[in-house]
Amino acid sequence: MSHKNESDFAKVREATRKLVREFDVFRNIRAVLDIGLSQSHALIEMEKHGSITVGELTKLLGLNKSSISRMLTKLKESGYITQIEQGEDNRVKPFALTPDGVRKLGKIDEHASARVDHALELLDKTERQKVIEGMDLYAKALRDMRSED
Repeated sequence: MSHKNESDFAKVREATRKLVREFDVFRNIRAVLDIGLSQSHALIEMEKHGSITVGELTKLLGLNKSSISRMLTKLKESGYITQIEQGEDNRVKPFALTPDGVRKLGKIDEHASARVDHALELLDKTERQKVIEGMDLYAKALRDMRSED
């Protein structure tokens, strides 16, 4: 496969592989906090939006509906979320955090913040700004690409 700019392509692929490897550190969230990465992202989105439906989470997390439904079932069984009763149609009933979910999210945030804070301390102000801008741009490009599919 030929790419418009082989050099940029190779550099981005290499940087992406490095990020994925380094982000593996965040995967240990399950061992530390007894919750999976996707589950923690679902809790974050619930906090951000107040309540959220399966369809909304599907779009936000880029997972299929059956995966989201299984994940929400586990979170509900763990007592971290509740389904808000709004009529008969389960497809549009939103989920929200319970007090236990809010506490769990606080622990997740504390864990992730400590890791990010430590990494950012190793960079100067200019480098930190470049990281933020670059990650935002790359995430936007990936999101735009996914919406084309």
